[in-house]
Amino acid sequence: MRHLSFINNGKKYDQITKREAFKRFIAGEAVIICPANLRPFSMWHPEFEFCKNDHPEETPENYFNLSVMYFTAYNCINSETGKYPVFYMEVKA
Repeated sequence: MRHLSFINNGKKYDQITKREAFKRFIAGEAVIICPANLRPFSMWHPEFEFCKNDHPEETPENYFNLSVMYFTAYNCINSETGKYPVFYMEVKA
C-alpha cells in the first residue's frame, strides 16, 4: 500500500487501511474515501466524507459497508480513476 499524505485548508490527512478506517468510523470519527488513482481535495472533489453520526438509524457496520460499496460502484469504475477506494483520516496534532 502506498502511504500518501495531503494537506487541505491547513489540515493534514494520511492514507489508512480499510480496517483502520472501520475502527475509527466505529469510534465516531469522520472517514474520507477517494478512488485510488485520484487525488483527494482537488478541483473536481472526488472524495466523500462520511461519519457514523450521519445516519444514526443505521447500524454503523451496515452504514460503513453500504457507503463503501456504493462509492466503489459509482466512482471506482475504470483504470483511470482506479478500481478500488482508499481511505484517509485527519491527523490530529
